[in-house]
Amino acid sequence: MGREVSSTLYLEKEERKDINKMIFKISIVDDDGDKVSINLPLAVVKVFLDEDGKLSNVSYRNKALNGIDFNKLIELVEQGVFGELLNIETADGETVIIRIE
Repeated sequence: MGREVSSTLYLEKEERKDINKMIFKISIVDDDGDKVSINLPLAVVKVFLDEDGKLSNVSYRNKALNGIDFNKLIELVEQGVFGELLNIETADGETVIIRIE
């Protein structure tokens, strides 16, 4: 019904792209229905992460982003996980989807 089928794949080492050429795609729908799409090169995300796995100097208006450890997501990508990494739907009506492409 117009919704993209999500898939998460494991890629063998010889099938993987250079991790620094991959893109984090973050889609957010907040409880007011506002939609935000962010496409960040993984290399940029790695530069701005603090030791807690948060993007430094970024305030999260969306509560669902507060608990995400981006260091752990990067570890998954380094191990070969590709596609949808995270899909959160809160009781407040917020949705966060993170994909790696």
